[in-house]
Amino acid sequence: MHRLLIHHDGRLVGQLDTAPGCPPALLDAIADGLRQVHGCTLERLVAQGERRILESGPDGLRVLASTPLFERARRG
Repeated sequence: MHRLLIHHDGRLVGQLDTAPGCPPALLDAIADGLRQVHGCTLERLVAQGERRILESGPDGLRVLASTPLFERARRG
């Protein structure tokens, strides 16, 4: 899972989160299009785990919520 942070003139204006299994080439194409907008800069993050809220009960553990934990993507 990837997250693309979109800045315009230094201000965060939005983000795009991909679904698991999204082809990296598709995200690259989207990023290339956004870079064409004057004043637009991007920051690409990649999920490196998740934070979970668990409930323990007589039937065992149950995940109540999970949130991906992102860090800056390394350039290859």
